[in-house]
Amino acid sequence: LKGAEEETQRFYRNVGNYEESIKRAVGINNDFANSLINISQNSNGLKGFMTNVKAEISSFTSSLTGLLKNKVFLGIAGIAGAGYAFKWWYDYNQGIKEATKLTKQFTDYSGNQLKEYRSEVQALADYYGKDFKETLLSVNALSKQFGVDAKDALDILRDGFIAGADANDEYFAGIREYSAQFKEAGLSADEFVSIIAQTNQMGIFSDKGIDVIKEANIRLREMTTATADALDGIGISSKQIQKELQNGEKTTFQVIQEVSARLNELPESSQKVGTAIAD
Repeated sequence: LKGAEEETQRFYRNVGNYEESIKRAVGINNDFANSLINISQNSNGLKGFMTNVKAEISSFTSSLTGLLKNKVFLGIAGIAGAGYAFKWWYDYNQGIKEATKLTKQFTDYSGNQLKEYRSEVQALADYYGKDFKETLLSVNALSKQFGVDAKDALDILRDGFIAGADANDEYFAGIREYSAQFKEAGLSADEFVSIIAQTNQMGIFSDKGIDVIKEANIRLREMTTATADALDGIGISSKQIQKELQNGEKTTFQVIQEVSARLNELPESSQKVGTAIAD
């Protein structure tokens, strides 16, 4: 070290305060570093240290034991590397614990089934560069709103990614905001995700494609005078539509499709078309 300092003209070692220097070198947070130092000070050698560590921190594993016994790895030249590796190991285990806890909150899984499902969600999130919690919340929205199993919801979410549903980076936001409305309109979870992907493929900006379906669903159910007049104006009986919706013969999405087909038959510049689109 002395020779290296002379060659690089850097003479700023914190002599006498190696504890703080080591904590900075390994890059771990002070609270966690202090807990390790306290354990070390109350231990008798490596064996005692490991015994105390296991008592203090339940997530320690045999990997750490092997790491601490590796003299080459813990050599002077490898102290910093060992610290970063340890920090990564600690953070990774903390992430796994948090992910497992979140998964348990949103599903009725336990044991190996819980671990397998958590790993699948994590793998999907990692592959598409998404946050684990955001991914889990989106899967949960599909599962709860459409009444499908959590694993089926995860498969549907994955299919959406493959189909390009996240092209505008608003895939998850759309799922959480519009799931209830699309279920109410009579669509299934996979149909909902397919529509999100389709609107992206058609180049429709942001969430405007799925938002118009939500608005149409609301207006058809409320059937205000303006909406009824708009339907009658393009040759669709508003009273018949109301009757079919009330007795369950049609869903609002089927009515939306019927309106869309009728609009395609009329001139785009027609006032009636404009009124129907607006109302």
